Amino acid sequence: MSSLQHLRQTATILYRPSTASYKTTLSILTRSSSTFLKPSSLPSFLTLEGRTAIVTGSSSGLGRAISLRLARLGCSVVCADLAPISGSTTQLTGNARKPTHELINSNGGGAHFRELDVSNFVAFQETVAYAAEKVSKKGRLDIMVNNAGIPGFQPGIAPLGIHTESIQLANRIINVNLMGIWNGTKAAIEQMRKQEIEPYPCDRDVSEEWGDIPSLEEEDGIPRGSRGSVVNMGSIHGMIAGPLEGESDRGSLT
Repeated sequence: MSSLQHLRQTATILYRPSTASYKTTLSILTRSSSTFLKPSSLPSFLTLEGRTAIVTGSSSGLGRAISLRLARLGCSVVCADLAPISGSTTQLTGNARKPTHELINSNGGGAHFRELDVSNFVAFQETVAYAAEKVSKKGRLDIMVNNAGIPGFQPGIAPLGIHTESIQLANRIINVNLMGIWNGTKAAIEQMRKQEIEPYPCDRDVSEEWGDIPSLEEEDGIPRGSRGSVVNMGSIHGMIAGPLEGESDRGSLT
């Protein structure tokens, strides 16, 4: 199935093909313009207007892509990283070369850069406070994306695998890849527990005609919704061993 076929299928699941909402949703899902849509033009279940997110490791790779996508949906994004621009970003040209937060703002979104070492818990708490008190208009942190991570294999530092790694590098990997997620999750939940429950975006389009339950309360009386969401990213190599690096690894222990 092609990407376009998949997007059409997604729109079909969300709406009947004969409805105007189907055509609107398909147009949004397949839009390739670099300028962000106005959040008010999105179906209510797709928009993140009024929500605030922190994305760590936002200056490159997945973190940059996640930040841009959240901003496209109307979310205010705190781009958190050691620096606003990375080595890989400097290899790009034109507007794509801009730091993530500048690229978002220049396309009509809302973003702020915050210097952050994810291994520092106090700094993480300060970043969460900044998002809730300075960026959010509601005093909330709605989304925390713990994306920052560093590789174990680093040419020139540990070129042949773990037997050439230093203890300092191993500690740094643990502090960033493990404790960084722990720090972000803890700091986010401390803030989110103070927040009121907000409806899920999908509940904004409740329709009795489609068989939806009009009440936004569960059976036990607790309102449907969430105080916030935490998304933790991880490498597949945390579960499955990667390929051996270099000729010298052939014949090594497995």
